[in-house]
Amino acid sequence: MLLHLIQSVLVCLGYSCELLRIALWYPAMRSEALSQTIERTPRHGQQRHTITVHVPNGP
Repeated sequence: MLLHLIQSVLVCLGYSCELLRIALWYPAMRSEALSQTIERTPRHGQQRHTITVHVPNGP
């Protein structure tokens, strides 16, 4: 029981550390990420379109 509690606490700490790492990493990489998203927007739009086409045909 105690081991399970410690394990869950460690998992929560791992998630918070991951979120903190992302929060620290994101502002530093924001400008590059924005330029990448601007370059990739046509591809993402096509992917979304194919997904929206496939979703009504599936069910």
